[in-house]
Amino acid sequence: MAHYIDAMGKACPQPVILAKQALDAGQVPLTIDVDNPTAVENLKRMAASRGIEAQVSEAGGRYSVTFQQSGQAAQAQAPKGAYGVFIGKDWVGDGDTTLGGNLMKMFLYTLSQSEDVPAALLFMNGGVKLPAGDAADVIEQEVREYVITKELKKHFISFFNYYSDAFDKPTADIGVWISGFFGSGKSHFLKMLSYILENKSIGGVPTVEKFREKFADDPATFMLIDHATRGKTETI
Repeated sequence: MAHYIDAMGKACPQPVILAKQALDAGQVPLTIDVDNPTAVENLKRMAASRGIEAQVSEAGGRYSVTFQQSGQAAQAQAPKGAYGVFIGKDWVGDGDTTLGGNLMKMFLYTLSQSEDVPAALLFMNGGVKLPAGDAADVIEQEVREYVITKELKKHFISFFNYYSDAFDKPTADIGVWISGFFGSGKSHFLKMLSYILENKSIGGVPTVEKFREKFADDPATFMLIDHATRGKTETI
């Protein structure tokens, strides 16, 4: 019995995933229709990795890829799941981080649908944002719950005074050292600084606006902070 999948209009890796699921279910011979050469090449590569023949025909921009058992003996392969994946940031590439974030999500989805799922995923540095959930939701909750004490306010003022001066007075002193006892909130303070400086939109509202009410009793300091977000800043 021949099996058929209509994957017209579906971007990779969806055609490959649909074909893989059908082949895993023993649906051979199988024909899948796609509308772009990239999907054809990816389907052919998948067929080769499984020892299956793939025949391609094209008519009017409609590509038909038919899978048939080749009868060849399967090649010896390493045990499935015999590897791990390290993820050190929440996006792919060095360009637009929004596009990179979407590419990372697609990579993880494709990985989850592959024949050889890794034994472990190790998230470190910026990569920890991925298992934590949607980045915007996490940031919004952390900012909302962050309490700025009188002592913390002094540190905010000190940091943004120096940071703002660097815009107006060229300087080689570009480093900032944050010190304190264990559990004093150094990492949390640094995280809030990164959120403010990167100033991503949370629910359509710039992150810095989430801090306006926290400095309602000190508008001069908030103006200093707001000024610092006018330049584009990338945090790691």
